[in-house]
Amino acid sequence: MRNFARLSNPMTNSMTNPLSRSLPERIATRHHQNLLSLFCLLNFLAFTALSPAAFSQNNDFSRSDDQIVPLSKEDLRKQIEVTGEIFVTDGSGRLLNQTNESRIWKFGKTGDLDSNWSFESPGHKAVALKHIWSVSKEGKILVHLTQYDQFTRGPKPRQITYGKVIREEKIEVKNFEAISWVAHSSDTQRTVLRLTPRLSEKKDLIDMSDLPISLKDAVVYDSKGKVWTSFGELEGKYLGLRTHAGQLGISYVPFKGAKEIGFVSGNEIEINTEDGGKIILKSGMPILTSQRPAKIFGIVDLSKKTESFNSLLSSSSSKEKEFLENFF
Repeated sequence: MRNFARLSNPMTNSMTNPLSRSLPERIATRHHQNLLSLFCLLNFLAFTALSPAAFSQNNDFSRSDDQIVPLSKEDLRKQIEVTGEIFVTDGSGRLLNQTNESRIWKFGKTGDLDSNWSFESPGHKAVALKHIWSVSKEGKILVHLTQYDQFTRGPKPRQITYGKVIREEKIEVKNFEAISWVAHSSDTQRTVLRLTPRLSEKKDLIDMSDLPISLKDAVVYDSKGKVWTSFGELEGKYLGLRTHAGQLGISYVPFKGAKEIGFVSGNEIEINTEDGGKIILKSGMPILTSQRPAKIFGIVDLSKKTESFNSLLSSSSSKEKEFLENFF
C-alpha cells in the first residue's frame, strides 16, 4: 500500500481559510468587499432612478400647416371665455387646497363682460369681486377689477348694492395670461382668485337633420355665472328645460316659434339670449363627434320659472306637436 502525502498550496490555503491570512491581508480583503457592495448599491439606485416607473418624461413633437390669422375684435368677443377658480395657500403662497367654486363667463352680443362674483365659505372671509372685461379697437383685452367687502342683492333681480371698496385695479392682459387676485392675506393663509381667459373654438356651422340632441351628466349656466340646473341624462329631437332661472326649448331643426339662437360644438351648446347674455349647456359626454359645430334652434323665455330654487322640469320628444303641447 502506498501512502500519499497531501500537499497544500500556501496561496490557495490562505484564500480559502481567512484565519490563515495575516491581519493586513484580512483588512485589505474586507475593504475590497465593502467597495464592491457600495458599487453594486450605486448601480442599483442609478438603474431605479432611470426606470420609466420612477419619473415622467414626455417628448411631444407636432407640426401644423395652418396659417396664423390674427383674430379680429369681434372674433375675440365671440370666442373669449373666462373661468373663475378660488384657491387657498399658506402665507408663503404654497397651495393648501382649492374650493369647490368654479365659474365660466362669456361676452354677450353687445357690451362688455360684466360680472359681480361673490363667494362665502365657512372658515374663509367672504369674497366680493366685480370684474369687467372689454376688447379695445386694437384688440387689447382690458380688465377692470374692484373688490368690495360685500355684495347684497337688491329688490330687483339684477340690482346689486355694493359695500366698501377694498381694492381696485385696471389690467391689460398680456400674453393671454391668467390673473391671480389675492383677495385676503395673512401670515398663515391667503385666498387667491384666479381668472383665466381662454378661446372656445368655432368653425363653419353644419346643418343637422333628424338627429336627437343627447345630453349626459349636464350642467346649465349663463354668462353671468349663474348655475341654472344640472341633470343626469336627456335625449330627444326636441328638448325642453324649465328652472328657477328661466325656460328654454331647443332642437337641431326649426319648430314653431323657434329661431336660430346658437350652436353646438363638442360637448357644449351655446345659446344667445335677447338681453345680450348667453346660456351654456355643458354635457359630460360629447354632443357632437364632428369637428364642425351645428346650428341650434329654440325658444328662450326668462319669465317662465319653477317655484323652488333646485327644481327642474324637463321634456323630450321626437314629435314637434307633442313637444309644444306638453311643454309650452
